[in-house]
Amino acid sequence: FFNRNYYWIGPRQIIRFIVLSFIAAFLMIISFERHLLYDWTAQQFYSLSKQNINFLQNRSFALTIIASRSEHRDFFETIERFSNSLIAEIPQIKMDWIDPVSQPSIIEQLKLRTIPCVIVHEGKPKTNRIILGKSRLMPRDFSKQNRLRFLGEPALIQALVQLKNPQKIDIVFLTNKTSFKATKETTLLDESPAGYAALKDVLEQDGFDVRSGEKITDTTNPMIIFLPLNRVNENIETQLLIRSSKGLPTLLMLESQPYNPIPKFSQKYGVKFLLYPLIDHMRKFKNDLTLIAPFYQKHELTAGLSNQSEPIILQGASAFQITSGNAILKSSRISWLETDLNRLQGPQFDNKRDIKGPLKLMIEQPKNTLWISDQDFLNNRYMGLPGNRTFLLHITHFLSGQLNLISERGKTLEERHLGSVQQINRKFIVLIFLVMPSLCFLIAASLAWIKSRE
Repeated sequence: FFNRNYYWIGPRQIIRFIVLSFIAAFLMIISFERHLLYDWTAQQFYSLSKQNINFLQNRSFALTIIASRSEHRDFFETIERFSNSLIAEIPQIKMDWIDPVSQPSIIEQLKLRTIPCVIVHEGKPKTNRIILGKSRLMPRDFSKQNRLRFLGEPALIQALVQLKNPQKIDIVFLTNKTSFKATKETTLLDESPAGYAALKDVLEQDGFDVRSGEKITDTTNPMIIFLPLNRVNENIETQLLIRSSKGLPTLLMLESQPYNPIPKFSQKYGVKFLLYPLIDHMRKFKNDLTLIAPFYQKHELTAGLSNQSEPIILQGASAFQITSGNAILKSSRISWLETDLNRLQGPQFDNKRDIKGPLKLMIEQPKNTLWISDQDFLNNRYMGLPGNRTFLLHITHFLSGQLNLISERGKTLEERHLGSVQQINRKFIVLIFLVMPSLCFLIAASLAWIKSRE
């Protein structure tokens, strides 16, 4: 080991060092992205917001966690920390842990389709329950290096809303003709990409009892009404007037069109529907001027929503003019209504004809009667957008009088990412294959230098 000639620095020794360094570098390269492990010690507790603590304290529910520490390590340890935070803040929560490995019969007893999972329930976990699987609690964020996100807090709130929501809501799709017979093109629950099946699905997932039809019935339930492109008959306007006079919650969905479908109702409440399409260069998306992202105005149903993180997208919207009432959505100051439909390919503001913004795209007039100048934002193509989906739930909870749920949905939640420890693995490889050989080489060189001085 102390042979001076062997450790003497020369061409052979330099070649050995270069070869060894090349091998270490090669091993470092092939180690990149080989394994994705997760660091479960970086954040010991998942804290809850005070708003959600108050929300949970006033509700009776229980949690049953179906997970194995050995088989579902990432899920188990994350839920364990989250449950510790829940118990610390809300001691009265009933919580059971069941290991499906040691008790395999539990899967068949509870009729579970996926494990691991968390069952949010009242009474026994077999009935009146919501099942939260791993994909709902810990989705992958592919935009951020395939990291996991933990969404336990919003998922739990949504499950409780769905579990506790007894509200009914009616969806009415009126046709162009005086009869109420819907055509194939205007079927409410059309399953095509341009249909409205997603609207019913979203509301039912939130616990609403949804009923759909083509008639305005005599009911006190909240009602979403899709108005046709042509004028409706007098019977429909009379029914709308009765609903508004009683203060029954109603959402009127209009579309940019050549005629106002409800002129008498609009005149009664001082609402002018401007008919022409809105243009907004400031908020255009993918060079499509028909897509508009209006700005939220201060209102009960926009509590906590952000124009930046949760924008809603309208397509081909028009606008309203009102003498009284509240504005809920507005366009930007550089928007306008384009009165020359032949210039939609390259629109330019005409100071003499066009109507300059900001323009009101959604209003409340009278109380509990909402108007919005677009129907497309509730169809299948746009219901997947977080802003559109959240805004729809805000509207339905507002119409059903559940204002406390609006504040919960409007709260901006912090996404908890689980950090990767792959960098630690790389450091270990560097230590073994680069630092240690280099250190041995320096020690040998030092010993050789010491021997040469003797």
